[in-house]
Amino acid sequence: MIFSHSDKVFRLEHFLPFFSLIKSIFLQMVEFFHRAIGIASEVKQKTSKLKDYKEYLENNDEVKTKMDALKSEVNKFALQFPMPGFEEH
Repeated sequence: MIFSHSDKVFRLEHFLPFFSLIKSIFLQMVEFFHRAIGIASEVKQKTSKLKDYKEYLENNDEVKTKMDALKSEVNKFALQFPMPGFEEH
């Protein structure tokens, strides 16, 4: 497939590796969101008020372990991308 913009011609084949990378990043992010929503849903089923929800999140060891594991994986994933303004990143 060929796209053109003024005097430039772009072949879709040139961008396929990039799209594959974007897809894998997107799928990983979806997995993180899915797990976070699963944790939130699990807590919501066990509580009825926002105050109780927050307390359960902070005090339940099983939920804290899941959240810490997810946080660690998200941080590890994010470190592979450069952050402008942070040379040590």
